[in-house]
Amino acid sequence: MKDPMTPRIAASIIVVMLSATIASAEPPCVAEVKKYCANEPAGVGMIQACLKKHDADLSATCKAKVADLQKEIGAIAATCQYDIMRFCDDVTPGGGRVATCLQNHRDDLSPECNDRLGKKQ
Repeated sequence: MKDPMTPRIAASIIVVMLSATIASAEPPCVAEVKKYCANEPAGVGMIQACLKKHDADLSATCKAKVADLQKEIGAIAATCQYDIMRFCDDVTPGGGRVATCLQNHRDDLSPECNDRLGKKQ
């Protein structure tokens, strides 16, 4: 049976991951974010919702990056489920709050979750 928290956790994590992608040297979705989502508030999941709403208008590169991020988010949610329950159970999913909670507990996370999250930022 699928855990009902996983989609909400995944949605929270995507905010942080997409923000990191946008901040990288050559982010694939910057043009689309500027064109379609410039007026959306950052950090509350609105950018992701905006990109989803404009899916048909996204470049192939951006679509591929979004798909890759969604796969990675699912893997993070699955790998870090114990840590999320342990450290972030009282955190309301959305707006990157769960991902921020995980980052705030980096030193206490299981090795598997820490590895999945990658380097400390």
